[in-house]
Amino acid sequence: MRVLGFVRRSASTPIILALLVALVTIVANSAGDASLRRIVVGAVVNMIAVIGIYLFIGLTGVFSFGQLAFMAIGAYATAIFTVPVATKRALFSAMPEWLADINLPFIPGILAGALVAAVVAFLLSFPMARMQPLSAGLATLAILVAVYTVAGNWTAVTNGSKGMSAIPTNTTMPVALIAVILVIIAVWIFQQSGLGLRIRATREDAVAARAIGIKVGRERGIAFVASAFVMGLAGGLYAQLQGTLSPDAFFLNQTFLLIAMLVVGGLNSLTGAVIGTILITAFRRVLQVIEAGVDIGPLEIPGRPGLTEVGIGIALLVVLALRSSGLTRGTEVSWDSLVRFGKRLTRRGTPSAAPTAAADPESVAGLAAAERTTPETATAEAVIEPERTPGA
Repeated sequence: MRVLGFVRRSASTPIILALLVALVTIVANSAGDASLRRIVVGAVVNMIAVIGIYLFIGLTGVFSFGQLAFMAIGAYATAIFTVPVATKRALFSAMPEWLADINLPFIPGILAGALVAAVVAFLLSFPMARMQPLSAGLATLAILVAVYTVAGNWTAVTNGSKGMSAIPTNTTMPVALIAVILVIIAVWIFQQSGLGLRIRATREDAVAARAIGIKVGRERGIAFVASAFVMGLAGGLYAQLQGTLSPDAFFLNQTFLLIAMLVVGGLNSLTGAVIGTILITAFRRVLQVIEAGVDIGPLEIPGRPGLTEVGIGIALLVVLALRSSGLTRGTEVSWDSLVRFGKRLTRRGTPSAAPTAAADPESVAGLAAAERTTPETATAEAVIEPERTPGA
């Protein structure tokens, strides 16, 4: 019973999220052609990147525009580590010999690329630990611009703006699905650990966290490095999915897309990162189809270039205006929350719930009753029937 209670309270969130991702991925993968299946794999890789962004922004409360820089570092490092030596010597003749001689298998190559991204983040975490949140957010944007510039001009290593090619393509659907499930579990364990709780304490109140002995800069630096490792992992999977790399794939457009996924789902929860990625990916696919032009019977809708970006921007504005904390409001899904949600739906659809609806503030009738009993109506009733005093 204790084990079941622990699973229901603590381990249910990653299990539910893993099942949800697996279900959506399998259904989408089986319902489309080869191009749609490739889009689904890319969406799973994006989900890993969004979780990596959440690992820093969501846990620390420090907004970052530059986490995609570590995805770029992981992607290029993985490509260098996994492209065969003969291919590197033929295509990238200017590459330093010690790099050209490195050749790693698929999984060690991706992990090595993620480690390189984490090492770079570790070195950058020292100056960032001294910055205020606003300054740190601007610094991450500077990091993104710097990495983009280096990737586009370091021709000896990255082949410059021409990009890298001939990268082995080993990121398949099973590989991506296993990777995202492992990342969900690992991030959940991290945020529920003592270290994760201290990091979240710095998000809620940095002054109070310092007062109880938490080193805010150090804890945020650890989250920064952990986020960079996950982003590097996503970059490696991306490189092994596309087979080619270009600096433009890791700049402002992709940054906006990934941040929109996190914001729409909910900045402060792992559930929000997963839900936001699924919803924005589906919405983006619909917009892309409309943008290309569609025919619905006799109705012909012409193509509208740029519709996808505009649509995602509008969706982001709507969510920020109506539900600023995201669709999940920073809460995590669990068995108990699903049970309560199911009971609420059942109660609303049952006629016997009508007599007690006024006592239930979450029911439709209860909301109507609450609206009828507004402060204005209460004041009017008090005027019509003044309170009687004992001496009256």
